[in-house]
This record gives sequence, structure tokens and C-alpha cells, in this order.
Amino acid sequence: MFASPMEGPLPAARVRRGPRRPRLALALVFGLGLVSFSHAQESGRPDQVLRIKPSTGKVSVVSGRVLSNTLTAVEIEHGDKTEKVESDQVTEITWGTFPPSFQDGATYAARGDWENSVAKYRVAATDASARLVVQAAARLEAAEALLRWGASDPNQFVECIAECDVFLSTYPDNRDLPRARWLKARASLLAGDAAGAAAQFRALYEEAAKEPPTTGYDREICLNAGLDAAWAYLLAGETGPAREIFVGVVGPFATMIERLDGGSGTERARLEGAKGVAAVGEGFCQLAGGQAAKAIATFQTFLGEEGLPGAARGAATLGMAEAHLAQGELREAQLWFARVSAVEYADRDRLARALVGLADTTLKLNDGDASSLARRYLEQVMDSYGDTPSARAAAEMQKSL
Repeated sequence: MFASPMEGPLPAARVRRGPRRPRLALALVFGLGLVSFSHAQESGRPDQVLRIKPSTGKVSVVSGRVLSNTLTAVEIEHGDKTEKVESDQVTEITWGTFPPSFQDGATYAARGDWENSVAKYRVAATDASARLVVQAAARLEAAEALLRWGASDPNQFVECIAECDVFLSTYPDNRDLPRARWLKARASLLAGDAAGAAAQFRALYEEAAKEPPTTGYDREICLNAGLDAAWAYLLAGETGPAREIFVGVVGPFATMIERLDGGSGTERARLEGAKGVAAVGEGFCQLAGGQAAKAIATFQTFLGEEGLPGAARGAATLGMAEAHLAQGELREAQLWFARVSAVEYADRDRLARALVGLADTTLKLNDGDASSLARRYLEQVMDSYGDTPSARAAAEMQKSL
């Protein structure tokens, strides 16, 4: 439910340190990059592999020709030598040579033209002149673009699932396999298959629920997939598995926080936020189980804590709104939903869910301008948050207005 903000594709393959959606192509990057990319094709510019040493945190660049890009390692040829970099040390690959269609796909993505972006990336993915590693990157970018396109045309979520299936079957050992699995699960959720999405997210979570994690699977990515699984289970009406996962991820997140040796404050805040959201999940399980009053008490306890991470506070605030709605306390629910919609900035799913709740309570209160206000909230979801699970509910509610 609580996925990170949507971004958009660049002509680079990256290790995703969290379950992020496509990266937004920045005007500055393209303003400086289109000519240099074209020149790279002509001159045979080497690929750039950005690596970070876990022991020191030192970042370096390895230049050369990427021969393979697997869950185990990235193999780079430079001169008459071949070097292998362990996959968990690779943070980014920027391709030096690629077919023109790959660049075109990125250009269309920067314009938000997802239909043409998908078409161009698919051409690049089947271009026999391109290396297999570049074809794989193009295939994944096509899936990313389809997920973005689905925000305005929900039929594309099914296409995204199919594109991910092609990637998964064609490149079963690619370093971006975890990302492709997350994309497929997310597309399944947005296509309305909450139970199927929950199973897929859970399978990804289980890659890191053991010690050590499966090679090539980042622990934080997998733990966040566990959270996604729990929310999907709740949408599917399966409270037991949701509670099991919420409880199960708290400890691993706490361990990751304890093991931080320095590191950025952003990383610590991100992990503490995820851990807090997992703990708050118990209130949502109570709510799904018909225990609204108990859920309100649980959410109140969390909101009374000093230093509660912002993500957890946002989740608990949304929980209070939904619990009051379940109790029939419409005015109270409306106020809590309004709080979420006014201050939420980091989580698109949570904000969209609050806007739908705000429309629902507004209609039920039936104040003088109820219909126009509710329509405004629902249009906001449809126009700006079509890539969230709440978009389907908003569409259904709109039909009654």
C-alpha cells in the first residue's frame, strides 16, 4: 500500500535500493545528455559501473564493456582484462553504447509519452545489434513505462504484467530480477488482483526473510515487499497473513537499524519509518477484523508516542480516520481524513486512500456542497493518483455521482 513516489526512466540500469517505481527523467540530464549519448554510439564510449565498497563506503567507477549483469556479479571487460564486481556493490550502470531506439524510449518517457516510450523500448529489447544486457535493460524500462501508462489507461497494468513475464523468463539471472518481480506484483495489485499480488510480494519478501538473504536480493527491498504483501493481504480480506508479516518484518528492520555504522540520516530515517509503519499495521489488522474501537485505541497509542517517525504517524492518522468511519462517526472521520490529505507528502498510496475516504465521508454527511466536494476529491485521485490501488475505488464512486 505504501509505495514510494513515482519517478521515471533514464538510459541507465540501477540497483533499486527500495521498491521504487520508474525514475523521472530530469530536463537537465536530457539537456546535457542527448548529444553525448549520440556521440557515445558513434565512438563506442565505455559503460560506467558505479560501485561502492561496503567496508569503507567509498564510491568508485569501473569503465569498460559490461559482458554480464547477473544476481551474482557484473562482469566488465576493460582492455585485455576482465573484472567482476559483486552485484550488491553495484549501485548504477550507465550504458555507453545502445541502439537509437533505447535513447528514443528515454526521450519519450521524459515527455510523459508512455505509449511511444513503450514502443521504442520494445524495439530496443529485440534489436539484434544490441548486447543482451542492453536488451534486458530495455525490456525492464518498457515494463516501467507500462506501469506509468497504467495511471491513465488501467488496461496497461495487464500489459505490464506480460512484459515482466517476458523479462523474468528471458533473463532469469539478471541483476534487476528483484525489481521486475516487484513491478509485476505492483501491476497485479493495480489490476485488481490483490490476492495474487500479495502472494508475489510475499515470495519476494521471503528471499530476504532468511539468513543470509538470497544472493542478489537486497534485504531492504525485500522487507519493503513484505510490507506491500501485508497491505495487499488486507485488501484481499486475509487478516492472518497480513498480521504475520507486519510482526515478522519489525525485527529485521530493527536489526538493520542497529547495524548502521554511520551512514546517512536519510537511510536511518527510511528504515525507522518502515519499522514504524509495520508496527502500526496491527491497528489495521484489528480494523479489518471488525474491531474498530480496539483499532482506535491502538492508533491513539502510537500517535501519543514522542519521536514517532513521520511515515508511521501518517499511517496511524489514516487508521484513525478509517476506524472512526467504521464506527459511523462521520464528522470525526472526515476530520482525520482531511489531516492526512493536508499533510501527507511522501506516500502516494496513503494520500489517495485518504482522498477517497474524504469523498466517502463527505457524501455520507450530505452537507450542502457534498457532491461537488466529493467529485473534486475523486477527480484528484483519478487525475494524479491513477497508479494507486485507490484509483479503482475512486472510479467506482464517481459512477454514483
